[in-house]
Amino acid sequence: MSKHFILAIAIATFTSSVLLSADWTTFRGKDGNGKSPDTGLLEKWSEHGPELLWSIDTIGMGYSSISIAGDRIYANGNVGDLSMVFCFDKNGKEIWKENNGPAHANARSYPGTRSTPTIDGDFVFDMSPLGEIACFDAKTGKKIWNRNILNDYDVPPIRWFFGHSVVVDGDNVISLLGGKHSAVALDKRTGKPVWTAASVNAASSYTTPYFFEFEGIRVVVVMSDSTVEGLDPKTGKTLFSTRWTNSRNVHCTMPIYHEGHLFMTTGYEGGASKLFKLAKNADGTLKLDELWSEPRFNNHHGGVVLSGGHVYGTNHD
Repeated sequence: MSKHFILAIAIATFTSSVLLSADWTTFRGKDGNGKSPDTGLLEKWSEHGPELLWSIDTIGMGYSSISIAGDRIYANGNVGDLSMVFCFDKNGKEIWKENNGPAHANARSYPGTRSTPTIDGDFVFDMSPLGEIACFDAKTGKKIWNRNILNDYDVPPIRWFFGHSVVVDGDNVISLLGGKHSAVALDKRTGKPVWTAASVNAASSYTTPYFFEFEGIRVVVVMSDSTVEGLDPKTGKTLFSTRWTNSRNVHCTMPIYHEGHLFMTTGYEGGASKLFKLAKNADGTLKLDELWSEPRFNNHHGGVVLSGGHVYGTNHD
C-alpha cells in the first residue's frame, strides 16, 4: 500500500457540495456495531456510478478508516517519519494537521497507521502504532496532551504494533495495554491515569474495546492475545475472563452483544465463531456459558455485522 486516500461521494444530491449525514465518531461507529442510522439510501447506482467529487493523496500511508463529526472529517497516516492526524472540511479542504509522534515505518511489518481517530465533542484522540496516545483540539488541532503507553506501562512488544482505536467513556479514554495490565483508563482532559486493569499475562490484541450492558451492569470488553476480558468501565475491575485463542494468537474482530448473549469470532487455524450466554454471579461478576462453536466461520479482520438475527461477515479460509 503506497497511498491512503479519502474519497467523498455525493449521493442523491443536485448540488456540487458533499452532504454528510450521521456522525461516525469512532471505529465502526459510536456503538461499535458497524451500523449506520442513515436511511433513504439509493438501492441502485446510476449507469455510470456515483460522481467522484474530490480525492486527497497527501495523507500518506496507513490502514485506518476515517471519522466524521458535523461537517469535519478526520484521518491519519504516515507522512515521512511522522504519524500525522488530519482534519478536512466536507469539500476536502485541509483545516489542520498535527503529528502524533514518530511513524511506524518498518518496511517488513506493514508500515503506516492502524487506529481510527476517535472524536468526543471538542476533542480528537489518536493512537499511533508505537503507543503514542494524543488528545487534540477538534477545531484547531492544538495538541492538548500526549503520552506513550508502551513506555509508561512497560508493555511487551506486539508483533504488528498497536492496531486498536481508543474509546471514550464519560471522562475517560480507554486503551488496551498487555503485560502487567490488560487495559488502562486515562482522564480525557489531562491524560492522567484513572485505573489499570488486572494482568492476564498476555500481550495486547488488535481489537478496539467494546461496550454493552447486561441486566444493569455496564461492561467494556477488551481482548489480549489469548483472552477476552469484561471490565467495569468505571473501575477496571474484572467482571469476566475467558480463554480466546487461535494458532497465531492474533485477534482483530470486535464482539457483538445481543439479548444476553455475546458473539465472538477469530481467524487462523483454530479460529471459530462462538456464542456465549451471560449470567450473573452472586458477587456481581459475570459468567459466560458457551452455547455453540462454528469453525467454518472464522473472521480474521474487517468485522462482522448483526442484522435481523443473523451475523454477516467473511471467513478466513
